[in-house]
Amino acid sequence: MKTRRLRLSDACIYRELRLRGLCLSPNAFDRSNEEKSKRPLAVTLGRLASRPDNWTFGRFVADKLAGTISVVRFKNLKERHKAGV
Repeated sequence: MKTRRLRLSDACIYRELRLRGLCLSPNAFDRSNEEKSKRPLAVTLGRLASRPDNWTFGRFVADKLAGTISVVRFKNLKERHKAGV
């Protein structure tokens, strides 16, 4: 198994995994499968773009993306030292 930060080149497999997860566990997501599947790939690319306050990591098993986790740093001044997972 290998864990690494996802790159822009991982956008398609990341999106595919999220949509599959949404079908299997719809209550774990904030939007419906219909809404998420209609979003353009550009939205996924934006999530994976290199930013100083967001990181998305993927866990790969035999070179196949098996899971993800995102870390997002809070933006407001009093909580900038914190992040959400």
